[in-house]
Amino acid sequence: MKKHLMLLLPALFALGQEPARELKLSFPPPVTAEHGGVTEVTIPGELLLLEEEGRPQVPYARREMVLPAGFRLREMRLVQAAAPETLAGIVPPVVRHDAYREDPVPMTPGYFPEKQFRWELLENADGGTVLVVSAFPFHYDPKARAGVFHRSFEFAIDGFETGVRVSSIGATRPDFVPGEAAEVRLGLANIGAAQAVTVEAGVYGGERRVARLTSKKLTLAAADSLILTWNTDRSTVGDFEMRVSVVDASGRELDRDRAWFRVGRPAATISGFRAGPDPFRPGADIEMEFRVESVGNCALDGAGVFVASLGGDVIEELHETFTGLKPGQARTLRRSWSTQGAKPGAVYEVAALVRFEGGATLAERTEVSTNARPSAEFTVSPDTTAAGEPVRFDASGSTDPDGRIVRFRWEFGDGGEAEGVSVSHMYPEPGEFVVSLTVTDNGGRTAAAEKTVVVDD
Repeated sequence: MKKHLMLLLPALFALGQEPARELKLSFPPPVTAEHGGVTEVTIPGELLLLEEEGRPQVPYARREMVLPAGFRLREMRLVQAAAPETLAGIVPPVVRHDAYREDPVPMTPGYFPEKQFRWELLENADGGTVLVVSAFPFHYDPKARAGVFHRSFEFAIDGFETGVRVSSIGATRPDFVPGEAAEVRLGLANIGAAQAVTVEAGVYGGERRVARLTSKKLTLAAADSLILTWNTDRSTVGDFEMRVSVVDASGRELDRDRAWFRVGRPAATISGFRAGPDPFRPGADIEMEFRVESVGNCALDGAGVFVASLGGDVIEELHETFTGLKPGQARTLRRSWSTQGAKPGAVYEVAALVRFEGGATLAERTEVSTNARPSAEFTVSPDTTAAGEPVRFDASGSTDPDGRIVRFRWEFGDGGEAEGVSVSHMYPEPGEFVVSLTVTDNGGRTAAAEKTVVVDD
């Protein structure tokens, strides 16, 4: 069962004081159970440490402390641990993350856990923080086949209260053009006496610091705001965060926060996609091409992707890479697909798109086949009619260059449908209706045509 120690530090200290708080933990004796040559060790009410595969399963304790807004934790240290107690001649189970792994997982040599505790701070929605403490009262030595247990720990929590906080932070825009200044607006608030503070900031790409900004000094009364600026260069592209710390005259950190933004926003559009010849002879090359345009605010690097598929199964995927396509520039990408082994009469879908950092364009699609596409044509008589009067539709002008049309399907725009070369339809209400004809040839290829019929009162 997971336990929480929810300790709220009371505001009993004047701003700037440095109170120390204690966290005392005590544990019942470990419980051991033998199963198949291994010894399961647990501490009643506590958890098992299962993070690292190959390590022994050992019990540990997790506690949470709520630190109020305005309290800054400076350090947590172990003050005292109870005298160690030894459990000799035990072999705990080994942590394994793959439950289906058949071969045994060897135990990693070395004393584990190496530390007696660790801690981290999590931000709370109300501006406070949660101190999460993981304490390790039990350790195991595989070489000695023995465990060591401490019945209690005593920790000191050192910190201080401050009325200074970051009230707001955010980039002035979600993305910036490479070479321009990236700006982050910072708001500060102070509920205590006016004091001198220094704002320190750094820009990070992942965990690597890429820039350290010049510190800004100011006297903070009730509230203030400022713009923090990072001058990018034309080659800077990516996602970044600006980490900001506010420190007092003695160098103590009063508050910290961060803002995220992007430099360079690549984007692309494609147009003019074509693939042919259509129809083709098996073994012939299908030439494919389209035009890609850079429409973002930085140079575009990416790849044109051409995909041929049959019935949803990919037959061929071809790539054409490109680099340095500046905003507003365009380039035509081409690839050839050899249709050796293509099935006579099969209809292949050919799609094209561009993949680039941060995304991809929508795909444009067409079809090619050894079977020529039919042509859909029809006439309407009369062109304009009255409600309740029959309208004649004739598709005898539709053709198929290498076979015959076997199906004529009509949709009359008012929900009515029909099949046949020549059909009639009556519209009970006036209006404008889009009539569509779809023809299918004996090879399964289709073609469509549309016309608008006007029906008067």
